[in-house]
Amino acid sequence: NQSIVAEPPSPDDPIIKAIEDYTNTKLDIQWVPGTTYPDKLNATIASGSLPMVVLLQDRQESVVNAMRSGYFWEIGPFLKDYPNLERSLNKQVLKNVSLDGKIYSIFRSRSLVGDGMIFRKDWLDNLGLKAPTTTDELYNTIKAFTLDDPDKDGKNNTVGVAEESLLRGFNFILAAFGGGNLWDVKDGKLVS
Repeated sequence: NQSIVAEPPSPDDPIIKAIEDYTNTKLDIQWVPGTTYPDKLNATIASGSLPMVVLLQDRQESVVNAMRSGYFWEIGPFLKDYPNLERSLNKQVLKNVSLDGKIYSIFRSRSLVGDGMIFRKDWLDNLGLKAPTTTDELYNTIKAFTLDDPDKDGKNNTVGVAEESLLRGFNFILAAFGGGNLWDVKDGKLVS
C-alpha cells in the first residue's frame, strides 16, 4: 500500500496566477497536509493568529468555542451586499452550517447528500427491475432484493440494503424524504 502525497502548487502556478489576476489580489496560501490540519487549526486558533480565511473541515469544539467567543466574524448580515453569492447559497445548507442562528462561514457548494446508493445491476436484471427513481420504487427494490432471491441461488441469503459505516448512505434516504443532512439518534429516534 503506497500513500500518495500531493505537493502544493508553486506560487507561480497558472491557476493561482489566474485567480490573482481576475480578483486583483495577491494570495498568500498556507498549505497544510490534511492529516495534520485539525491540529494545525487548533494551534492557530490558540495562538490568535488566524489568516483572513480558513478552511473548516468539520465542527471541531475549538472552532465552535472560537465562534461563540467572537473570534470569527458573523458574515450572515453581509451576504445581502453580495446578491450573486447570496442567491447561489442554498438556504437549508446555510441553516445547517449556522451556529446559534448565526452564519460564520460560506460552505463549499456540493450536493446536499454526498453519498448515494449503488445497486447491483445483475440483481435488478434477475428481478426484471429498473434502477429506482422514486422513494416507492426504492422501497420495492430493497424489499425485492431481500425477499425475492435476486441472486437466483434458491436460498434466503440476500440483504436488501447494506451500509458502509456510520449510516452515511442513510443520508441519501433521509434527504429523499425531505430530511436535513445534519441529524443524530437520540432516544432511538432521528432528530435534526
